[in-house]
Amino acid sequence: QHPEPLACPVQCVEGCHAHCPPGKILDELLQTCVSPEDCPVCEAAGRRFASGKKVTLNPSDPEHCQICHCDGVNLTCEACEEPGGLVVPPTDAPVSPTTPYVEDISEPPLHDFYCSRLLDLVFLLDGSSRLSEAEFEVLKAFVVDMMERLRISQKWVRVAVVEYHDGSHAYIGLKDRKRPSELRRIASQVKYAGSQVASTSEVLKYTLFQIFGKIDRPEASRIALLLMASQ
Repeated sequence: QHPEPLACPVQCVEGCHAHCPPGKILDELLQTCVSPEDCPVCEAAGRRFASGKKVTLNPSDPEHCQICHCDGVNLTCEACEEPGGLVVPPTDAPVSPTTPYVEDISEPPLHDFYCSRLLDLVFLLDGSSRLSEAEFEVLKAFVVDMMERLRISQKWVRVAVVEYHDGSHAYIGLKDRKRPSELRRIASQVKYAGSQVASTSEVLKYTLFQIFGKIDRPEASRIALLLMASQ
């Protein structure tokens, strides 16, 4: 150890962080040094947000409250309230009534052969126009069918569902405490975005840091299933 404490020149920030030669910053997904203008991070109110992330600014101030979505380096914001005073939730996930979740009340898989192990599984759905809306429905049906063959539980298989296009949006998180039947219903209601672009590198980065990076089961296997158009 150094006999005198030294100030650390490096600090953790959202997205890319400085640990490179002067004039370069580190891309956490590619693990290479890039120019700052190539780093997909938005800045607002003195904070940095990764591409694909939604944040609420000034949540306690109704007049200045904004819900912002980071798309690459572009931050798009809208007021938190619609006319009539209805609060706009900071997510596009379908809102549906749920029943209280009780871990000890089992809801078994719907098939005789199923997966039962310590596993964190993330489905990544291509929401670009490279898939038609009909093809996207087939993709969702495949995901739901797979979920029927898993022993979904906070103690066994935990699942997440992310749609990616010009950003990344998690409809289901690994820590969501809902019945398997409700999780399957949410997965079946994912909206078709039909965006012109869908960045696989950004959704993998989002999955690595925003989903897997926030879990608390180091003993569980981790799988990200990338479901995308072939061309």
